[in-house]
Amino acid sequence: MKKYVSAAAIALLLSGCDGESKPKDGYYLVDDIRVEFDNGKEQDGAEGRASLQEGIAESIGKVKNDIYFNITPAEVSYYTVDGKRSERVKDGRFQVNNTWNTIKADKKGVIRLISDKDMTCGFYDCVITMTLKSADETAPELVAMKQRFEQQEKAYQATLLQEKEAFSRTPMEDFPGVPFSPLGHFTVKLPVDAYDTLERRNSGIYLRRMEGLLVDMENEDTAIYTFNDKQSGISAELFVVSAKKSDFGLASWLVSQGDVLFQSENGAVYYNQYGVMEVLYFQYDDSIGRYFVGLADVQTAEAAAKAFSILRTMDERYRGKNVITIGDLALSQPALEEKYQAKVSDYFNAAEVHQAIWRRIDNILEKPGRFVERGKSMNPVRVKFPSETFEREVYIELYSRPVSELLAQAQKEAPKGKRVGDVFTYGDESETNYDYYVSVGDGLTLKLTVPYESGNLLERMMFLHVFKQLDLTQFPQIPPGERKNLFKYNQKRYAGSEPDDRYFSLYEGLIDRQGNLIVPTPEDGYYEFSESQPFIVGTKWKREGGTEREIYRRTPEGFIFDEKGKLLLHTNEFKEIVEQHLAIAGDNDRLGLYDLKSQKWLVEPAHSRLFWKNGMFIASDDSGGEHLRDYLFDRTGQLLVKGKSIEEVDGKDRIIATDEGGSVSLMDKQGHVLFSHKGRELQYIPEIDAYALTTGVDGSKDWRLGIVSERGETIIPTEYKYYRVVQEGYLQMWLTNFKQSTLFEVDKVRHWRENQPLKGEPMMQ
Repeated sequence: MKKYVSAAAIALLLSGCDGESKPKDGYYLVDDIRVEFDNGKEQDGAEGRASLQEGIAESIGKVKNDIYFNITPAEVSYYTVDGKRSERVKDGRFQVNNTWNTIKADKKGVIRLISDKDMTCGFYDCVITMTLKSADETAPELVAMKQRFEQQEKAYQATLLQEKEAFSRTPMEDFPGVPFSPLGHFTVKLPVDAYDTLERRNSGIYLRRMEGLLVDMENEDTAIYTFNDKQSGISAELFVVSAKKSDFGLASWLVSQGDVLFQSENGAVYYNQYGVMEVLYFQYDDSIGRYFVGLADVQTAEAAAKAFSILRTMDERYRGKNVITIGDLALSQPALEEKYQAKVSDYFNAAEVHQAIWRRIDNILEKPGRFVERGKSMNPVRVKFPSETFEREVYIELYSRPVSELLAQAQKEAPKGKRVGDVFTYGDESETNYDYYVSVGDGLTLKLTVPYESGNLLERMMFLHVFKQLDLTQFPQIPPGERKNLFKYNQKRYAGSEPDDRYFSLYEGLIDRQGNLIVPTPEDGYYEFSESQPFIVGTKWKREGGTEREIYRRTPEGFIFDEKGKLLLHTNEFKEIVEQHLAIAGDNDRLGLYDLKSQKWLVEPAHSRLFWKNGMFIASDDSGGEHLRDYLFDRTGQLLVKGKSIEEVDGKDRIIATDEGGSVSLMDKQGHVLFSHKGRELQYIPEIDAYALTTGVDGSKDWRLGIVSERGETIIPTEYKYYRVVQEGYLQMWLTNFKQSTLFEVDKVRHWRENQPLKGEPMMQ
């Protein structure tokens, strides 16, 4: 709710004296800010430098209207909308953000705050000079700024009062929900749309401390779940953690937080330490010695009230009776609508759904698919469920077997499943699929499968009655001459074509919609077909061994055909087709990029490796088992980057490239350099969202390591040898003698600009 002055600007708050003249004690305003960039380094010669530096300087210059100072010989204080902060003077110098700064006061009383040359502005080294002007307490500009700060604080308090009133006005009524019992002990009722987002967190690193509670995903008796309500803007977590009851107290917890909007015996709504509105509710079970805690981040007081009404259902008194279960599939449509006070027609447009189902049935019966046995294949129908942003899928299938036989088979395959009329559910859990079978005549059965991933539980039950309204008299008529061949042919070596009405792979080869054999099976094996429209790819499996025991081995060959079965490309090695027309293929263990549209090589097959990853082509050259260099190509085959090594940063739209000259660069995927440093290695550390930069020459033991930001700004100087992220939430940096290390808090390193000066805790081995 408040705005904060940037860490780069705070780094300009300087102290000290160079001997020319001493600044007088008192208040000062910022008169001017000048930024001088050091463009002497090679990496600073990037295209567009001038406009980028102009933008950086303009951004820094805006600070002048949001800060004022009070300077004494021993201390510098600065004031922003967030209050006052003071720093001590040491030997006439002042350090913020690992940068030393100096005050120069001339004989006219003009004070200039000048940063050292190792100051970083964006991607560039710079010197920032801030010129101050003296102001007494009655100066109009100073008075106006103080008044503005006071008004902003008053506005904040007024907003806080409005939020408290909005929270108290919002009703907390019972809601239809699904009970959730983590680890089988506690229970909370979740709205159906929130329940469908529920996930257990079991990967990555998760560590949270709430007073004496340690929520650590690595602990076997700790369970962590997440759910959200996108419509209300609720993002929530549920924890089950072992602890003593005395390990946590609501009153003491709230002391360390921000302003409180609401508090009850076991819950509260408040602003946390980071200024985010947070909802808390908890229960404790003495018999098992565990806490059940719910935490939700919200944007508004209304959302906070909804989150609180959800989390407080941990207490059975607030759980209500409006509970949804999968067993409600047995209800008739009127009974289901009566129980939940909702109409099927309010959830789905039956006419549109029926049209989509008929289109899929027509597709299933297209030639030649109607002649191949269905097996366990499933055909999707896209349906818009009200709780989903995008359409989801249900599935239908046709069988030439009666309903009773298919239900018996389902029960055999899933003994714990339950049959309710012609509906089969796969267990009592709400997170389960269900199947519905209906006879359509001529010995055919139509099956509907509704997966639990589609919509929420209530919507899935409502959808069953939409399907039951389907007018089966419209089912397509099958000519008698074809009816005997329905689902007749074996699926052996069959691969689903895309779409089914274009091609079908049979034991005999690939046939088109009219049943014409366009690509026959080779005599010494068979093709495994896949479609990359408008092309067909055949991967050859070659037969080996005698007639008694045939063995098929996949070959690296690639056969690419057009839509009519004409062979366009045959290579001894084929990897894949990307972007619909670019084939990664080659011969003699060398790969290139072939454009199937223009029928030419965009990148000659000369590389040891070539692959497509996240929108780019990366090639590598090897010799004698030794890696030589990497290349980055775009979709047209144009070379963007060439270097000793090129690698993608996982989870980021970034590339790390090293060159032969001993430099390492961070780039985007278009080859634009974000920053370059002399160094041998750059590693992304996701826990701190920053990079470990290693300097020194390859092969040499004399290297140093530090931490830099994505802009290349120094966070931790290159004075160390190794690093590691400790589970307790620390970044450990080892000095070169391996006898000393420094521990930095991960959260403070990640938010280093707000935690200047960044200090670590030294440790001895």
